[in-house]
Amino acid sequence: MPRVVPALALVALTAACVGPGTAPEPTPESTPAPTASPTTTTTLPAATTTTPTTSPTTTIQAATTTVPTTSSFGGDRPVGILGDPTAGATLLVLLHGFGDSGAGMAGAWGEAALDAGMVVLAPDGTEVRGLRFWNATSACCDFAGTGVDDVGYLADLIDEVRTTYDLGEVAVLGFSNGAFMAHRLACERSDTVDAIVAIAGALDADLDACDPDAPVRVLSVHGDLDPVVRYAGVAPGEAPPPLNAGHPGAVETIRHWASVLGCGTEQAGDELDLEVGGEDETVPLRFEGCEAGSGAELWTVRGADHGIAFTGDGRRLVIDWISSG
Repeated sequence: MPRVVPALALVALTAACVGPGTAPEPTPESTPAPTASPTTTTTLPAATTTTPTTSPTTTIQAATTTVPTTSSFGGDRPVGILGDPTAGATLLVLLHGFGDSGAGMAGAWGEAALDAGMVVLAPDGTEVRGLRFWNATSACCDFAGTGVDDVGYLADLIDEVRTTYDLGEVAVLGFSNGAFMAHRLACERSDTVDAIVAIAGALDADLDACDPDAPVRVLSVHGDLDPVVRYAGVAPGEAPPPLNAGHPGAVETIRHWASVLGCGTEQAGDELDLEVGGEDETVPLRFEGCEAGSGAELWTVRGADHGIAFTGDGRRLVIDWISSG
């Protein structure tokens, strides 16, 4: 399958959401939104790809194998597995951004994961007014106030697959709204998740709510020019709609993780090349001395906005990080 780099389809939300019955009516837009400010309405993008929605008869062509999909897990939000569920294989759960789909995430990340011998789950969030979302944090993205329990749904989905197959570690990779969800899942169900990669997301504004009771490895990847989920964060009460609750910044997020995971000194790592352009634009921040089985890293992509333009090699670096645990 040729590498697919997701384009951004921006979804403009035209009014603040303050609870059930007052949600804004989202309208798809085709042009990037300007940087949000306290007096502007922010936008939340949905990554799109050319990959069709999977079905029981669909196949996804990886570089080395064709993998049939099934649809036997997840209850009323069924999802099939991709890959060969051999004993000990890593289970990678892909969480899409606001308005996107599991098929979109599978199209972007499936090839690299399958080539690494992983088993992939790419579920869909709940659909409201034609847009799928995860109920992740107070900032993002249950704008209609449904209260859907996505922590329970994802934890049950993982347990269901692991009961069926003798798999190894569980990793969750999320983008944007999916990254917020990955953080929350690791905070509340560290007994279920071994590692997360959160791309362009953050913890909840209430940092004390994240207190995992088991080891977990955390990698955050964030563009320092992200105008949507801002690299520096935005304080509660100062965020534009719909992110009214605000969120911590990328450095604050990873430092909180390092604190609750018992990590020690932070240090810069060797620069990496994740994006198109052929330059080492990404600066890792790593924490030493974490509790066994834990880890905390932030990869800051200099000059990148919300939609990081990963190369195929860049995606493989992320997958390699997951495998290194």
